[in-house]
Amino acid sequence: MDRLAGLDVRVDGHGVPRLVDAVAFLLTAVVEERAVGDHALVTCEVLDVGCDDERRPLVFFGGAFGSFAA
Repeated sequence: MDRLAGLDVRVDGHGVPRLVDAVAFLLTAVVEERAVGDHALVTCEVLDVGCDDERRPLVFFGGAFGSFAA
């Protein structure tokens, strides 16, 4: 099953599929993975970042949707 099927996706210059309508993106590379209890702590290096300043992000916090305030 292709989890991106039906979505508007373009492959970026790094060969990574990116949602065309995404408000923001981070391209990262894993630097270290470490077991922490029953979780995994993953440390990454940010390789590329971008955002659409004309659009506001959707925020889910405390069981409700909202927005950032400047």
